[in-house]
Amino acid sequence: MSQSTYVPSLDEERIDNQRQRVWAAMGTAWRTLEEVAFKTGVPEASVSARLRDLRRPEYGAHAVERRRRGDPKRGLHEYRVLGAGTHVAPETVEKPSPSEMGVALAHIRSLMECQKIQLAGSGGYRPPPEMAKLGKWLVDMVRRDDS
Repeated sequence: MSQSTYVPSLDEERIDNQRQRVWAAMGTAWRTLEEVAFKTGVPEASVSARLRDLRRPEYGAHAVERRRRGDPKRGLHEYRVLGAGTHVAPETVEKPSPSEMGVALAHIRSLMECQKIQLAGSGGYRPPPEMAKLGKWLVDMVRRDDS
């Protein structure tokens, strides 16, 4: 980040978070900037910037492929990051402390409890398999770090 508009104390955490969300959202599929923005909540211009970041050596020097989608005259492009979504680049995410993991887990439980209450009249709540798996993994990680 060398632009004069970049102020680490104001921008670093937000940009790192965006980069991680874009990385995770890319998976192995071809996606437009709009699709990634919708999936991550990151503005399209920022998605484009984060894809450029992923090409840089300090963020893994990933191959970011681009191709046209649909009618070539529309100018719509889609992108794919080779190897994206398979791991979190270690240089962009610091491991949360056990207490931070505990707080995050408590928030997940709270969200799941709210969902249970909302769906109580519809026959109960069953978290999606991905949420259940994530919750179990987080519990396991917190237990390991506490021991």
